[in-house]
Amino acid sequence: MPRSTRNPRLARGFTLIEVMISATILAVGLLALAAMQVSAMRGGKQGRHTTEAAAAARSQLEQFNRMQWSALNATGGWVAPTPVSNPGNTVQTTGGPAIEEPYNIQWRITDLIVNQTKSIDVQVTWTDNTNRQQKTLVLSTIKFATPVE
Repeated sequence: MPRSTRNPRLARGFTLIEVMISATILAVGLLALAAMQVSAMRGGKQGRHTTEAAAAARSQLEQFNRMQWSALNATGGWVAPTPVSNPGNTVQTTGGPAIEEPYNIQWRITDLIVNQTKSIDVQVTWTDNTNRQQKTLVLSTIKFATPVE
């Protein structure tokens, strides 16, 4: 005799309540997974912008490091911000290419020890378009008048 006909309780299957509870648990889990995906995408975008800002600042620092000592004049403060022409912040949209985040770069050069060392600071700023916050990244270096051995 088949097992299901011997005991009618075993042949019942799932009740509608059990199916609804399991569907609710699955829906909550999928919503949490979707929220984590959105958060990960936002974090990836912010990381990419920070990386691009660091690349722009590093490029400017390298230009100052290649300059002759006599060409590095103290600025007395931050120079006026200038836009960075970085093709990395251009994205393709349905309307064509668009600049996603404009970066502004400024720097200051100060004498630490006159005729011996100069401090060079490069600052890159941009506005995060997800929360409209102003972001800033600063890189600094010290340049010596004579090569260090």
